[in-house]
Amino acid sequence: QIEIDLYDQSGKKQRTLHYRVEPIPVPKQFSKIVFDYFRYKFKRGLKVNVDATAFPEFFPAMRKFFVDDNRIYAITYRRNRQQNEILVIDLAGKLLKRTFVPIYEANPEFLYPCDIRNGTLYQVLEDDEENWKLNIQNLMK
Repeated sequence: QIEIDLYDQSGKKQRTLHYRVEPIPVPKQFSKIVFDYFRYKFKRGLKVNVDATAFPEFFPAMRKFFVDDNRIYAITYRRNRQQNEILVIDLAGKLLKRTFVPIYEANPEFLYPCDIRNGTLYQVLEDDEENWKLNIQNLMK
């Protein structure tokens, strides 16, 4: 379940928004991807006892979220054909739209920098030759 506390401009809590999402199981191969990444990141000195490391059964309800124009854009861990799910929710907790768009990971830990403005996702990407490009996805079409 997604729970987001909403505050007024003075910092006083107004209410809590609740939105129910279907749990997304953590696949068994995810641990290998994460361990391979950390072995690469910390090339020496990282000793991990894979058998003693536990992963949760499910991913968190949201990976990242943005608030823009009285809407909450929640990026979840659900994927479909190399695209990520984004839930667009109003401030009353009503689902306005569910969409899948390509969002790129810098590594298993982080997404490439991104932001959402006026219903459009902007994401800065870097390729292997250190060239930069901009991923632009209209979320409300």
